Amino acid sequence: MIKKLRVNKEMTQTELATACGVTQGTIAQWEKGIAFPKAEKIPTLCRVLGCDSNLLLKAAEDRQKKKVG
Repeated sequence: MIKKLRVNKEMTQTELATACGVTQGTIAQWEKGIAFPKAEKIPTLCRVLGCDSNLLLKAAEDRQKKKVG
């Protein structure tokens, strides 16, 4: 979900990382589902990507269900 939103905004991983105060590697991990943004990063991420936090949380929940089931 994060990658889709980032690409729609025509941003690179590096640009998103700079805007969120994290590394490009962190963005790559978020996009691959290896990691999820810490709670304090979600508002900034949503502001930069122009999305609602519920969208990100729902995507993370759906991904977790796929891993379990």
